[in-house]
Amino acid sequence: MRKVLPLLVLSALAAPLAAQAEGSVALTARAGIAKPFGEASKGEKLGDAITWAFPLQVDLQFRFAKQLSAGAYFRYAPASLDATVSNACSASSVSCSFADVAFGGIAEYRFRERLEGPWVGALVGYELLKGTQSQLGTKTKSTLSGLDLGAQAGVDFELGGLLLGPWASLNVGEFTKEKIESGGATRSGSIDQKELHGWFQVGVRASLVL
Repeated sequence: MRKVLPLLVLSALAAPLAAQAEGSVALTARAGIAKPFGEASKGEKLGDAITWAFPLQVDLQFRFAKQLSAGAYFRYAPASLDATVSNACSASSVSCSFADVAFGGIAEYRFRERLEGPWVGALVGYELLKGTQSQLGTKTKSTLSGLDLGAQAGVDFELGGLLLGPWASLNVGEFTKEKIESGGATRSGSIDQKELHGWFQVGVRASLVL
């Protein structure tokens, strides 16, 4: 028994991630860079206000088959302002910032039964583009919200019990509502002239399979 038990423990520790595939849960953290395109509303190009965004995303997925998994995602992406907007804010002594937030459902398909290797995925969720302007203690918050759709792909490699690899995604959405909060008052409504916008994202991710 003294020889068999250590062998069983070592075998379990050395087992490939493929053995954990079906029925496992994966917690994934992502970081990347995103470029906006399209219009927030008619005549308002998203790229005129935001140059880049830096998405940080967390996924929690359950693998219900060897090659299929599904779950939920949450993304927070602080953004860098276009130079024209940034200069205008500075000239008016106004502190300006934008951040894109999204959450919803996500699914992935792997081309191999092992967890390592190429994968493709899709997501459906809700997006909120939040803007903040602060001046002399007065803060104005604006929020545009609407559907978030995305297609993504990547490759995972096993390293030290983790899955690591690059990913890329194309997200497309349409803002349908707006809300402005300022001085204790709130104004909200629908966007009349809706247009499509999106983000092209690339980055790296790390997954812990439980």
